[in-house]
Amino acid sequence: MKKEFIIFAIGAFLTGLIVVGCAVPQTEPMQPAPAANTSNLTAEEWTKKGDQAFFAGKYEETLRAYDEVLKITPQDAQALTRRGVALMHLGKYAQAIGSFDQALKIDPKYFKAWTNKGVALSVLKKYDEAVDAFNSAIKINPNDCEIWTDKGNTLTILNKMQEALDSYKEAIRIDPKDLKARYANGIALLRIGINEVAIKSFDEALKIDPKFSMACTTGPALTQICRRKPKRSAIWQKP
Repeated sequence: MKKEFIIFAIGAFLTGLIVVGCAVPQTEPMQPAPAANTSNLTAEEWTKKGDQAFFAGKYEETLRAYDEVLKITPQDAQALTRRGVALMHLGKYAQAIGSFDQALKIDPKYFKAWTNKGVALSVLKKYDEAVDAFNSAIKINPNDCEIWTDKGNTLTILNKMQEALDSYKEAIRIDPKDLKARYANGIALLRIGINEVAIKSFDEALKIDPKFSMACTTGPALTQICRRKPKRSAIWQKP
């Protein structure tokens, strides 16, 4: 089965806060997909079209393709989650949450829906609810580095720094080569003034990838680290 696009990254720490490039939150309820399939394509064929549109950055087409999938297989939690990710890329975060909630009614243990719901809630500044969603995902899949990092990012916004650092520590334990976790960990350490340990976190990232330049320069001690605003991304994982 084709790899699934999943986590819509929250953003990046540049000044100790998460920066999210999002549209004005949508407040209207999610519109259900049409009830009848008007095409001769199969659900699998529509899924392929949706995947291709997503990779091409054509999120409206992605959304339409998954609406077609759901006409054929309306109880498909994976399709509803992919639909939600497309809605997030269109800046329709409230509608995306509705799609994730539909997926979770069908399969409460579908951790990818919980994870993406957490990200969408974070964008809407519903941080406590986002942490709850990430915790639900972690209960189901505790060995996913991305979820722990996203949880840490949200806890940092809430200024719960020790809990955030614990989340980053777990993310790094799961995947010692994950650059985003090490970067976020370093920024969190800088926020609470533990600069020397923060530098070590950045240095570890640079040992893994000498070209890595996500880390933010904050003073003379960090002049070897380049400043670059990270790009938003969607992570594709196997279902």
